[in-house]
Amino acid sequence: MRLAPLLWQLFRFLLPPTLIGLTWIYTYPFLYGCSFPPALPSELACHLPGSEQPGRAAEIAPFRLLCLADPQLEGGSSVPDYELGRVWRGQGTRGGVGRGGKRWRKQLDLWGNDRVLAHIYWMVSWWTRPTHTVVLGDLLGSQWIDDGEFEKRRGRFWGTVFKGREIVGKEVTGQGDAQKGFEGWERRIIAVAGNHDIGYAGDLDEGRLKRWEEGFGEVNWEVRFRLAEKGGSNETSSSATRSPLEAPSTPELRLIVLNSMNLDSPVLHPHLQKETWDFLSSSLPTASLSKSPPNTGTILLTHIPLHKTSSHCTDKPFTSHFSAAEGGGIREQNLLSPSTSEAILNGLTAAGSSALILDGHDHEGCDTFHYSHPDTSGATTEPFFRPRLSLRPNNTHLQYSPIDWDRSSGIRELTVRSMMGEFLGNAGLLSAWWDAGEEKWKFEYESCAFGVQHIWWTGHVLALIEAGLGLSALVRGELEGRRTKRELGKEKKAQ
Repeated sequence: MRLAPLLWQLFRFLLPPTLIGLTWIYTYPFLYGCSFPPALPSELACHLPGSEQPGRAAEIAPFRLLCLADPQLEGGSSVPDYELGRVWRGQGTRGGVGRGGKRWRKQLDLWGNDRVLAHIYWMVSWWTRPTHTVVLGDLLGSQWIDDGEFEKRRGRFWGTVFKGREIVGKEVTGQGDAQKGFEGWERRIIAVAGNHDIGYAGDLDEGRLKRWEEGFGEVNWEVRFRLAEKGGSNETSSSATRSPLEAPSTPELRLIVLNSMNLDSPVLHPHLQKETWDFLSSSLPTASLSKSPPNTGTILLTHIPLHKTSSHCTDKPFTSHFSAAEGGGIREQNLLSPSTSEAILNGLTAAGSSALILDGHDHEGCDTFHYSHPDTSGATTEPFFRPRLSLRPNNTHLQYSPIDWDRSSGIRELTVRSMMGEFLGNAGLLSAWWDAGEEKWKFEYESCAFGVQHIWWTGHVLALIEAGLGLSALVRGELEGRRTKRELGKEKKAQ
């Protein structure tokens, strides 16, 4: 029986789905239309009926932040640690093969998971061209791993998932002056500490904190960016010729990286908590004499989301504690306490005309808005709604959701969905720009999802099968052709 024709038939049969799968895998940001939101000026780009003012086109936002959350790299602690020799002697060949298969399958799963995460980062980064990238906590899968395992996972993080990228060093985090423009950050990864990286308040100690900062950067720091004026001139253009995205004075955008793991009590080490609160108080002071200029925007990067009622997001308010013998500190925490959340919101309100919070932890993601309501004391939290344009006749103004009337004094909180395959390999795209028409910083956010990790596996396994079928068909065809020639030669001789 000639196998070459059968192999070629299988090759041709699998070729279309293989090409379709690989094309989708390596072009999905383009196919989904993933892009950073444009910088929309206060004057709409479209010309509204009855308006005498010409519209202005949108521009590319000068600050584009790629937001990733909760990759949770697993490692040796998740691989079954069987003593295969003992299993082989006790359970025989069947038991040894079964246990060994589970171990090798888990190692293969870890190998593939690293490359799926790397694929998500590199494809979205290549297509959208962010100016900055942040991973919002839980870079690793467990805070209880030993130092050796920590180093292995750190090596995989920088050597595979974010190969060629670098931490934000102390020469940046310790710098007091504002940086001009947003360039020079393309290779840096802003790493936010999460509970699986350094632990909650009840198990965060100096050892875990030290190894984290040596491997991924400091847990509390801030950096300021001064918007570069167009044309390199220090002079401010007149209002008649100035673009709506230029500022009458030089605006600044602050990035604040905050360790939210030990903000709430009880804690294992109070002096570490004091360091965090001292940093928070100095970065977000509420005293009127310490407030930032009105042309300053603030983006807070942290891990644990602010307090909300149980109806807003997937994670509900929940806190558990270690036993008294173990210190009694916080063992698990879904959301920050109401008092801590209020302190952060008060600090951000005093920080300038615009502020935004980015966090992770809740793998499903969430989008909420904190604002002051005249009928309630303190902040009110609602799901975030975008403004919409009314298309009704004789009603051409923007129509807003019920909370938009007080949006100018509120703060949006974006809990970024996890980039793990189980949560569709999500990546967040945040744009920030200065709108000189309204004299404030503006923020817009979009998501870009890859899909479950099985898509990556299926596409590459099909590619390997196709390569094997094609090579086998070529080799088998050549061998069968030679055999046919020999048989024909024998028949001629016999005649």
